[in-house]
Amino acid sequence: MGLTRDRRPEPAAAAEPAGADVAALLARLHADDPEERRGAVRALAGCAEAVPAMVRRVAVESDLALRELLLATVASYDGRDTALLLVVQLRTAAAALRVALADTLAQMPRGVEIAIDALRTDPDPAARALAVMVLSSLRHPDVPAWLAGIVAADADANVVAAAIGELAEVGEAEHVGTVRAAAARFAQDEFLQFCAATATVAIQERSVR
Repeated sequence: MGLTRDRRPEPAAAAEPAGADVAALLARLHADDPEERRGAVRALAGCAEAVPAMVRRVAVESDLALRELLLATVASYDGRDTALLLVVQLRTAAAALRVALADTLAQMPRGVEIAIDALRTDPDPAARALAVMVLSSLRHPDVPAWLAGIVAADADANVVAAAIGELAEVGEAEHVGTVRAAAARFAQDEFLQFCAATATVAIQERSVR
């Protein structure tokens, strides 16, 4: 599937530059002057082929405002290709950048589901934990079900504990059984037992309000 552009007011749409101009603008993404880099990002806002380069630039961009502009531009291309590019960055990014990347995915209604599926089925527990982090930033009706699926099926206690912690905030009465089953599955993990007990109380209290 190719990149598709979601119409958003920010960043402002620009006419797609010609091929030679694209190469020059991509080179300017790495200029020493942040204003020159900012101008390149704005000029590339209408160019789908520049998205991979902008995603890579996010990882090394030191100007926080410019990094936000890069991510806003990337998020406007809401689809499978963009989501998977962001997942690659998310796996290796430092903690602060991970939060920004997760927030960006949360702004992509189509792409975020693809990202969640890619992360929660990854063989690496650290990647699956990232799925929980993305879900914590997401306002979507399926978030409780996604979290419950991780709690019910994941083989890593740390991932399950993280998912239980988030489910405590959004779970419903029907998820209490899932939390208790996970606690039984990891009966020797004291931290997970604490998370499960806390989540059970929180969900039950919210359900009777």
